[in-house]
Amino acid sequence: MDGLEIRTHKRSYSIELKIRAVQDYLSGEYSQYELVDKYKIASRTQLQSWIAKYNSPSSFKPVGGGAKAMTKGRYTTWQERIDIVFHCLAHKRDYGKTAAQFKISYNPVYQWVKKY
Repeated sequence: MDGLEIRTHKRSYSIELKIRAVQDYLSGEYSQYELVDKYKIASRTQLQSWIAKYNSPSSFKPVGGGAKAMTKGRYTTWQERIDIVFHCLAHKRDYGKTAAQFKISYNPVYQWVKKY
């Protein structure tokens, strides 16, 4: 019922909320619809755009500047990917820290571990 109310102003979301929502989705524990309800996001399309931005070379940036949500991707060798997967698994699937340590994007780490 709340979704049918007429809005008179544009909603804004914190960078932290966006990142939490995207990471919850990438963890596989929640569907997009569940996350829209959990975080009170205006629409599933909004969440999808955050996911696309999170996985792209660009990043979420606070309006006043600040730290990036992710680093730009780079080329990796087959052996390096295997090493990254083993490192991630050895550290309780901490995709974010693994990505930061190896200076690659979050999504490839997540995808490689999932495929492995």
